[in-house]
This record gives sequence, structure tokens and C-alpha cells, in this order.
Amino acid sequence: MQNMLMGGPVPTAEPQAAPPQAQMPNPEQIAAARSHMSVVMDGLLSLTAKPEGALTKRDLYNAAGEMIAQGAFSTPEAKQQLVAQLAGIPDDEASIRKAIGGQLLAMGETAAKLDEHFPMEPPNG
Repeated sequence: MQNMLMGGPVPTAEPQAAPPQAQMPNPEQIAAARSHMSVVMDGLLSLTAKPEGALTKRDLYNAAGEMIAQGAFSTPEAKQQLVAQLAGIPDDEASIRKAIGGQLLAMGETAAKLDEHFPMEPPNG
């Protein structure tokens, strides 16, 4: 029998296991994702409304705190990732606005995919 050191594994006739199927999110998970995205998008849009010359990195941290208070970034891992992203943004306003714009574009694309795969149901009544 051949092994990894001598040129690779010997092919076998055993059937390959099927990859695990992705589990569909339940309606509560979809609603939570929409709520999270709404909170984050609102927070980012509020930052873009600041007049030119008035946006600082402190504003980013304050907005992040507001987003967390409203339920976004609810896990310790998400908060840690957020802090790391914020720390990586340069202090100048142009870079801050560019980073916010990139996040808004990415979130818009994600929201469109979410809506495509899980259309919102009209409210009852």
C-alpha cells in the first residue's frame, strides 16, 4: 500500500460521505439578523450625516457603543471583532468616511441577499 510519503494515498472504492447540509435559519434568527443589520446601518448612516470636518474616531466608538446598547454585536466574539475593526481604521476623517462607506455597501449587498433568500412576509392585519 502506498502512503502519503511515497506519493499519496491509495484511492479507495469507499463512497465519500455527502457534505453536511446547511441548516435553514428559523424565522426568529432571520428577524434577529434583520434587526442587527438595521441597527448597524442606522448607526453608520448617522455618522455619515455629520458635517465634513466633524467626524472623529471617537464618534465611531460612541456609535459602536450605541449599536451594542441596541442589540447589535451581541456575542463577545462579535464585540471583539468590532473593536479590532475600529482599531484598524486610521484617525483621519477621509479614511473614516471611506471605511463607513465600505461597510454600508457590504451591508447593503448582504441585506439584498437576505431579502432574496428570505423575503419579508407582509404584516398580518
